[in-house]
Amino acid sequence: MFAAGSAFGSPIVVNNPNFSILPPGGFNNIEPTDGNYTTGLGIPGWNANGAGQFAPTANSFDGADGSNIIAYAGNQTITQTVDALVQAGQIYTLTVDLGQRRGWGFGSSADLLVGGVRYQAIGVVPSPGLYSVYTATFVGTELNAGDSITVELTASGSQGEFDNVALDGPAVVTTPEPSSLILLGSGILGIAGAARRRLVHGRLQRG
Repeated sequence: MFAAGSAFGSPIVVNNPNFSILPPGGFNNIEPTDGNYTTGLGIPGWNANGAGQFAPTANSFDGADGSNIIAYAGNQTITQTVDALVQAGQIYTLTVDLGQRRGWGFGSSADLLVGGVRYQAIGVVPSPGLYSVYTATFVGTELNAGDSITVELTASGSQGEFDNVALDGPAVVTTPEPSSLILLGSGILGIAGAARRRLVHGRLQRG
């Protein structure tokens, strides 16, 4: 039996997901040792009062050269409500890189807020100077269908470091094009014909 199509998660747009878009004027703090950063400017696309953006150097994160921009917060939460509503029976998955700045400890967490319920992202705590991928998943129900979805990035107890936020939503089913189905049908008929010819040839040889 051949499947009519395949399904895969459809990305939901997250504004400024890797924090590379800086506020007008760019960094307002120049720090050659640890990396340039912003304060008091917010983060484009996010509700981030008191948080900012940071371009760490290798002094703060392994392999960093001051070109990759991340978000940071201290005992604050960075949020964004995406332009999508919950659909019953559909799976939603958040992934985000959480980092531990060298010498600062680990204080990063992430979750999805839906209908007053938080779905916490789970992952392995990164070593100092590294990042780790955290994942949160929930399934839409009849009770939360139509609710908004908010991404929350929280720092507690230490500076939080965040990068590469992605959110996948309802599955998209792909259906083979008619031409593909024709080719598939032709291939099946060709295989059947070849098998029949081999069977007839074998009978003639035995006869």
